[in-house]
Amino acid sequence: MTDTYYNAGSLASQPYSNSTFVSPTFNRDFYRFSVGTAGGFNLSLTGMSADADISLYRDSNNNGVFDSSDTYVLGSSRFNNADESINLSSLETGNYLAMVSRYSGDTSNNYTLRLSNSNPSNLLPTEVNVGALSGTRTFADSVGSSDTADTYRFSLGTSSNFNLSMRGLSADADVRLIRDGNSNGIIDSGEEVIRAARGGSADESINLRSLTAGSYIAQVYQYSGNTNYSLDMSTTAAYTPSNLVSTEVNVGALSSTQTFSDLVNGNDTADTYRFSLGASSSFNLSLTGMSADADVRLIRDGNNNGIVDSGEELARSARGGAADDSINLRSLAAGSYIAQVYQHSGDTSYSLKMSTTSPSNLLPTEVNVGALSGTRTFADAVNNSDTIDTYRFSLSSGRNVNFSLSGLSADADIRLVRDGNNNGILDSGEVLGQSARAGSVAESINTFLSSGNYIAEVYQFSGDTNYTLSLSA
Repeated sequence: MTDTYYNAGSLASQPYSNSTFVSPTFNRDFYRFSVGTAGGFNLSLTGMSADADISLYRDSNNNGVFDSSDTYVLGSSRFNNADESINLSSLETGNYLAMVSRYSGDTSNNYTLRLSNSNPSNLLPTEVNVGALSGTRTFADSVGSSDTADTYRFSLGTSSNFNLSMRGLSADADVRLIRDGNSNGIIDSGEEVIRAARGGSADESINLRSLTAGSYIAQVYQYSGNTNYSLDMSTTAAYTPSNLVSTEVNVGALSSTQTFSDLVNGNDTADTYRFSLGASSSFNLSLTGMSADADVRLIRDGNNNGIVDSGEELARSARGGAADDSINLRSLAAGSYIAQVYQHSGDTSYSLKMSTTSPSNLLPTEVNVGALSGTRTFADAVNNSDTIDTYRFSLSSGRNVNFSLSGLSADADIRLVRDGNNNGILDSGEVLGQSARAGSVAESINTFLSSGNYIAEVYQFSGDTNYTLSLSA
């Protein structure tokens, strides 16, 4: 048996790469390299036809030959012809030997070895071969100083929406999606599709509108500290929201009115807002300020698996175009919930508001009446799953207005609002009139209004009821 030595030179971010073989006769290959500045270290051993392993030694006596005085650093010895890898956050300055050793096989075993000091690793061994990604797949592992990166290789047979979430972190780990276009096992310029790199132990997520068919790698990597993680990946059909619910915004206990601004687009199709209720209460949500079609749904992840399972979607608002969306529930039990804003079509900014007031203090435009002239009549219903309806109208000049609410079978009321600061929230002094008679008695408001924009609100007091609303000016 014969050892073969190769000179890999000084470790650099541009990978050193060599393709050769080990055999029953030439059963060990050694790669000499030096580290001039302490830093990250990455090694991949790929393309094997049989089982070979890798070991890293420090050349303690600096003689360039493997001997008993050399110090073992780390190794990788996976079964059969699985790819091997070593990823260290810091390798001290000095001289080293990487040993490739034949484990089994009666013939030559081809392989490719690569070395680099890039951080995060720019080498792409297949550590987990996911195969064709369909449905939802979940993986649990860890990254740390002695294993800084994990790679998950998967394929898409057709163009699909792609969703990824990484949860359960206790330190800072990030994730990126890669397409190794030239299949050279190295992340070259332009091959990183997208990354999620939030600070601290915050959850990470990637949600893409349409990922073309092909082979991809999800790489989880250490940013700082050692941490376990749970990685979920899924594909969903067009116009279907992500079924993964990492915590992108941790609202905490929802007590006062909360407002958030963000956007959804082809590279970020969904945003999640996790909140809790300490006691059963009303729940109100408005999604406004859109220039394209985005929708919203309310989720309770009952089994805390980070996936929207059957029965965990509690309510959804999915109006067409850039119309405002809203959810208004009579009673939401104490517990933890997620509001998910998601793209239906187009790219758009949005404003999301949530509150627990009764009746709702949020002012989305559910019906845009436009300029009120003459009499307009509307028929709808309020109930425990839709406690309030809003009708936005304008007056071009001052005039008397008359509102009537009739056809009730339970107690519903009406109020007139002017959102003076246009913040989409009912503030003190913005209620101009109200009719709140008991039972199913008809309601009415008659008053003079100056020119401007107004909102008529029909809201549930108790019970479920249809209604007819007439607005005249």
